[in-house]
Amino acid sequence: MPIRGIAPQDDTREQEMLRIFGLRQDLNTTRDGTDAFIRLENGKTEQIELKSSTKDTLVTARDFGRNHINSWRKKHVLGSFYDKGGNNIEWSIFIPNKFLNLWLDKQLEYIFYDIEISNQLEKLLKSSENLQNITSSIFGAENYFNETDLKRLMKKQYSKLEYEEITERVGRKRVISRKNMSSAVLDRILYLLDRGSTRNNPHINKSDLNEIISKDTNLRLIHEKGDYSTPAKWFLENLERYKIHH
Repeated sequence: MPIRGIAPQDDTREQEMLRIFGLRQDLNTTRDGTDAFIRLENGKTEQIELKSSTKDTLVTARDFGRNHINSWRKKHVLGSFYDKGGNNIEWSIFIPNKFLNLWLDKQLEYIFYDIEISNQLEKLLKSSENLQNITSSIFGAENYFNETDLKRLMKKQYSKLEYEEITERVGRKRVISRKNMSSAVLDRILYLLDRGSTRNNPHINKSDLNEIISKDTNLRLIHEKGDYSTPAKWFLENLERYKIHH
């Protein structure tokens, strides 16, 4: 393996982990998507979240909330711990979906009240005239709105496809009906509420890691320099034991 500089980027470590553990990556993946996947002999695909660190904890993500929690419910985590220079992996841990969900339950419990507030406000908006009043206070009483109005509201929250789906053609122009704009307003409100209930990069800390290892010591691998065959074998063996039942 080539030696990297003193401050290697996370992407560099991620690419090394892909090679060492025999993982694949979707070329169309985004930073909010799945880091890696592997296809088992039974044809089923397992999704892997990759984490690396030069300390003794694993970071997760900024604005970690129920969207992340729901996404991670279907994944495993593979974490590698590098030396202080970030050049060599010293040890790795495989966190099976079974144990990952226990950690996710703790994160959900921490923000439970915030989520319940959001849920109740969502019900209130859907069952009253409040949503229409909010739409009118922002855009006025028109029946149709333009794409500029929608993009000013949603910013980068909607994908290109979502922007296309919510608009319709009237004559030569693409417009947004009042019903669809109110739906977008609700999406924006829920997004803002969710942002308020997120945690700023909660760590899978040392005690979490030790607890997982205490349940199954085979989930930890000490790396030997120059050995690039054992990690992939170790990973596959653990994955077969803890694969998600599809």
